Amino acid sequence: MKRTHRPQHPQHDPMLPPGTDRCRCVACGLYFGSSYGFDQHRTGPYPGRRCRTVGELEARGWLVNAGGFWITRKRRAAACTSTQGAAIGGKPYLRAGSLSQAAAAGRAA
Repeated sequence: MKRTHRPQHPQHDPMLPPGTDRCRCVACGLYFGSSYGFDQHRTGPYPGRRCRTVGELEARGWLVNAGGFWITRKRRAAACTSTQGAAIGGKPYLRAGSLSQAAAAGRAA
């Protein structure tokens, strides 16, 4: 699969520690909990692929976890059975309205 935008792993970004599969899209600036999520957020035919909007990600059932990373419905289902008050490692998943708070908290840490 050809990528037009590569996930970003800058050494100075505390959100992207070495040795993890987390990434950030340089085109839209969103953080993803895995390279799978990054790949799936890109849509459309080559050339001219684009990033899905936040609304499109939400419509597909994606969530932002407490760390500020977008995660797919597939990953969430594997991690928990309920979307109401779901938590992994004591950190609750956030609804879309909490996106900016989660991202700000993650960058401030």
